[in-house]
Amino acid sequence: MQLVKSVLQNLFSGGLLILSLSCASCSVDNDNSATTATTFVAPPPQQILRVVPKPQKIVNLENERDGAATSVRVLKILFPTNGATISGATVPVRISLNDNPKSPAADQDLIAVALDNEPYIASHPNSLSPESTPVLGPIELRNVAQGSHLLRAFVLKSSLETYKTSDAFQMITFMVAGNGKEAKPPVSEEVVERKGGGARQTASDGLAVDPNKPVLTFALPNGMKLTSDVPLVVDFYLSNAKLKGDGGEYRVRYIIDDDDPQWIDKWEPVWLAGWIEGKHTVRLELIGPDGWPFSNGGYNIITREISVANH
Repeated sequence: MQLVKSVLQNLFSGGLLILSLSCASCSVDNDNSATTATTFVAPPPQQILRVVPKPQKIVNLENERDGAATSVRVLKILFPTNGATISGATVPVRISLNDNPKSPAADQDLIAVALDNEPYIASHPNSLSPESTPVLGPIELRNVAQGSHLLRAFVLKSSLETYKTSDAFQMITFMVAGNGKEAKPPVSEEVVERKGGGARQTASDGLAVDPNKPVLTFALPNGMKLTSDVPLVVDFYLSNAKLKGDGGEYRVRYIIDDDDPQWIDKWEPVWLAGWIEGKHTVRLELIGPDGWPFSNGGYNIITREISVANH
């Protein structure tokens, strides 16, 4: 009996010791946790784009132009002619533009030229002779591959909006015969001045696009730079089709980065504000009556990159 009592006393004492040690350990852990430093990591900024009205400065310029005695801008591709055959890999392009109104807005208009499905190049026509009908060119398109090609020319406002008239847009097809891989210096896709520049074209045996079917021409230049306080305009020229809001069957959708698609059902520019610093992609697609992208050789699915800096 005495032995049993002794064992129970030892177990009881050991239990108190274990409990005491456990509590001491808890006390130490609590003290340590109270003194542990925590680091707060701020979440990355979230881009929330919103549709905004056209900037008032641009509205004022357009009102000034509209108040002048002007007619519709008329553009014509003088060379090459539709269906022409060109020998060699260098293609000179000449374009005329009549009705050259003298107002600040029109002085900043651009003539844009796009070869096949490449980003367009552009120049100010008003740097040319002011008499009668200005002629832009020759612009040299270099390294043009042998085969059939599509050439588009259109007038852009200084805001990078298109004129929504057929007189301000033209597209033709032409053929390059001979060695389309003739060595020429590469040319950048920056703004082209009166005597220079052009764009390279990868080899192609045929014309992927059908110019008689709907063709979407994105008015956004590739690699455009802007500041975060400036809205970006999403605009385009649409050939051989009408949007639903204009009595047609087609729609245009745009996708910024990997965000949800947004829809355009009337042929009008969309101004977007709320950009954050960094690089972004702007994708434009023509959607057919069946609800699927109307690709037309890949010409109606267009992605452009922009770069946004803090203002």
